[in-house]
Amino acid sequence: REHRISQALIAAAVFVVATTVGAGVAPVSASSAFAAAAPARVQYGPHERNYLLVHSPIGTPNGRALIWVHGGGWSDGVPDLELPFAHMALAYSAAGYTIITPAYRLTGDAPHPAQIDDVFAAIAWTAARAADLGVDGANIVIGGYSAGGHLASLAGTAWNSDLNRFTSIRPAHVINLAGPIDPADHAVRRPQARPAVAALIGSANPAHLAAATWADPDDAPQTIVFSPNDPQVPAGGQTVALARLSRLIDIHTVPSFADEHSLSDVDHAPVLARTDEALLEADGWRTIRPNDAEIAGITQSIVTAAVGPPVTFAGVDPIRFTDTRLRLRGRRLVANPPQRIQIGGVAGIAPTTTDVTANF
Repeated sequence: REHRISQALIAAAVFVVATTVGAGVAPVSASSAFAAAAPARVQYGPHERNYLLVHSPIGTPNGRALIWVHGGGWSDGVPDLELPFAHMALAYSAAGYTIITPAYRLTGDAPHPAQIDDVFAAIAWTAARAADLGVDGANIVIGGYSAGGHLASLAGTAWNSDLNRFTSIRPAHVINLAGPIDPADHAVRRPQARPAVAALIGSANPAHLAAATWADPDDAPQTIVFSPNDPQVPAGGQTVALARLSRLIDIHTVPSFADEHSLSDVDHAPVLARTDEALLEADGWRTIRPNDAEIAGITQSIVTAAVGPPVTFAGVDPIRFTDTRLRLRGRRLVANPPQRIQIGGVAGIAPTTTDVTANF
């Protein structure tokens, strides 16, 4: 798929986070995260498990929402960010995201599709109350850990399928932390997972629980985090399912080498950076790589125009410069926040309040 994220851009992604959404964010402990205020508990559906917690951002609010789905083998778990498995959600909270953590019906309550049904209901609830929450309801990020990672991946591809009866909202980005992409395939490769997966599938078609079954090019990109040393969902056991999904949608993998299932060693920076990029793309920006022919004609210095209408060149769309990546949106050029850029051997600074253009 055009503009697929490559491993070569991970270093650049780390830089972007350092200067944008993740700037100066240190690892956040669960105890410090909730010292200020307890999350609000809200009922979003009729079942006793249809409740969610609304966590105000730890950092300066950025107007974005992350729905974080808990794990527990689809049979257990609570939407509690104080658990050690919530480190990724806490990193997003530190970056300014409002975190929504829904509980959902477990396999002891009902098999598939109850779990994904509740996840879509939580997305619909968040979108409907976006103004009250102070977030962008049209571009909601969803992620999850373990079983919750599976449900997040499934929501990212099945949003426009018959599995979704609640909302037409397309998730803007998906984060899957240590969650099986295809439960049935996972059970084949990990016999110890078979009871949990069988309880989840029930009488459903097993293929309906695989994210790749519903995937198409309109789906949001997904960032997947696996470790080869994970004792429950090892990376090696996800190779086939991951390859199948990556043929259909943008997949960005971030490595972990942890020997525990929470993957607490993962670097949050490239995950945050990919979310930032996905949100820009969802808002109409198109990512252009430095070696694309579209920017091969940059031969002169980068110039900054006075604040006001952006400068344009006949037949050429201005470009938004972001580290080593460029973003194109119509004919408007924006540089925010300031970035040092190196294009065609010419370095420059793009001030936050200035439109930036290039001579072609």
